[in-house]
Amino acid sequence: MVPLKLSIIIVNYKVSFFTEQCLCSVERAIMGTNAEVIVVNNDPDETAIEYLRPRFPSVRFVQNTANTGFGAACNLAWKQAGGELILFLNPDTLIPEDLPARFITFLESHPETGAAGPRMIGGRGQFLPESKRSFPSPMVSFFKLSGLSALFPRSSLFNRYALGQLDPNQPHSVDVLAGACMVVRASVLHLLGGFDEQFFMYGEDIDLCFRIRQAGFGSQYLGDISILHFKGESLRKGSTGHVRMFYGAMRVFVKKHYAGSGGWFLSFFLLAAIRLRELAAFAGRPFRGLLIPLADSGLTLLSLLLAEQVWIQLINKRVFDVPFAAYAPAVLTAVFLVAAAAGGLYDRNYRASRIFLSTGFAVIFLLAVYSLLPESIRFSRGVILLGGLLSALFIAVLRGILVGNGWIPEEPATLRQRWVIGGAEAYREVCRLLPYDTSGLPVRIDPEGPLWKKELRAVPAYSELIFCAAQGFSYREILDAVVLLRGTARLRFHAAGSGSIVGSDSAADTGTVIVAPGTYRLSQSYYRRMKRMTDVFIAIALLVTAPVSMFFAAGRKAVADAWRVLMAHKTWIGYAGQGNDLPGLARGVFPVYDRGNTANEILDQADRLYARDYDWMMDIRLVIKNYGNLQ
Repeated sequence: MVPLKLSIIIVNYKVSFFTEQCLCSVERAIMGTNAEVIVVNNDPDETAIEYLRPRFPSVRFVQNTANTGFGAACNLAWKQAGGELILFLNPDTLIPEDLPARFITFLESHPETGAAGPRMIGGRGQFLPESKRSFPSPMVSFFKLSGLSALFPRSSLFNRYALGQLDPNQPHSVDVLAGACMVVRASVLHLLGGFDEQFFMYGEDIDLCFRIRQAGFGSQYLGDISILHFKGESLRKGSTGHVRMFYGAMRVFVKKHYAGSGGWFLSFFLLAAIRLRELAAFAGRPFRGLLIPLADSGLTLLSLLLAEQVWIQLINKRVFDVPFAAYAPAVLTAVFLVAAAAGGLYDRNYRASRIFLSTGFAVIFLLAVYSLLPESIRFSRGVILLGGLLSALFIAVLRGILVGNGWIPEEPATLRQRWVIGGAEAYREVCRLLPYDTSGLPVRIDPEGPLWKKELRAVPAYSELIFCAAQGFSYREILDAVVLLRGTARLRFHAAGSGSIVGSDSAADTGTVIVAPGTYRLSQSYYRRMKRMTDVFIAIALLVTAPVSMFFAAGRKAVADAWRVLMAHKTWIGYAGQGNDLPGLARGVFPVYDRGNTANEILDQADRLYARDYDWMMDIRLVIKNYGNLQ
């Protein structure tokens, strides 16, 4: 019997869709290799295994009774494994097809090496410096925790922890490899007893590499081999839990390996760092989240007060004498911002068009509510209109200043365009998974075309790129393209035949997952009720503002259509095609997708996405977008 060369061990904890994509890449990588794959589910809930097992029948799944930590789960698995080499792999990774073979070849030809690891690339194409590290001695840790390593990233002294002086694209002998992707000889693991289970989630890889060095073996960083690591999907970066686990693991390591050599000082320093970082994580995050809404509140209140004075001094020529006038600006500010938030003001899209769209929705909402108030407490339509316009201008200027100085990231919620890099079948598969987007269906780039990389470079900033690994388009090519695209594009990944799309835009979030819903939303009573309520709301808003809109041809047509929608003879947004086999809708004033000369297949696809992912804000955006097209 031929000895098993490689065992790949993956620990899953509440990231089954990332694990699915990881296993898809692993399956392709071990084709023709004498290897096995073991997945340990560290979540007592067996839902992940129920989802994954039918998709990967050749994988051995082990259900843990509790979340025992990364190191303990790895120990449970490698003790059951039969491979001469053990590859520990995080579930939030994608590996190229040649990774296992290159690991095997390298370790077979370098018997002095006990462990090896690759260069890791993040979810946006950036190099991850934790791919290669030195041991956290007291001085190295001091420079890391004090921030000097960040100030001098390429210094061999100040950034010794991340070995900043070494070329990340070249192989090097290093102290520490990342447990996210590390291959270790099974004989070395048996000699050392595997991971130290004192370390729950962080630090176990540093400790293992330290003991590998003590046993007389080396650790090799292979900078010419790359993997994609989404980084930290199981625990959100910056949370108090992450801070406590990370720095707590460093304390355990220092106590274990540096007792008597300045370890007491470093242990004290680490404890202080933990407390400060926990305080920052606890107090800073909510406060930062409130800064922009508080600034918007101040600007909106100022706008309404200015509008009130302009109206009194230049137009109305008299003071408002209704009881509501004294506190109207404050009340209107609160209602205005709630309505603007519902209209998408805080969707992390800082373009002026989104700001004016959401504040315009808020003004319409205020006017609609205003028309229902008793005459005795009505304030002024003119103040609401003028104040809303000033508020939109002030908020747009504020966003421009914040984005221009880099104080907030420009990450639009409504992407400029989606692009699918894959074949025709992969494109259709991805379209079935994607949520509906009013910007239209994705653009396809054929990776078998001669100029596909040139097309990628021409993709506008803040677009979403979905790479589809399939026959004829390898993970190796995808990784090369990801490095090429390093920048503002949002990168997503999908393996042909899988049921999900995954990605991660930064280490501060918990990743993005898109999966196929089971039913059409518009077949559910809740969403049909929301659609009807949205129809009625838009119709009433148009009728209330009829005196203004009647000056325009579109306005006169809108009034007639609003009446038909109120009588349920029409709906504002209807299907672009025939709507066959979809939940029934009345004829639409506007189609969900511009018909033009569009092929019926695309119209049907747009209708299916609309019915599947219906959202009431979608209707409002489409009505605003198409209002000027009324004939």
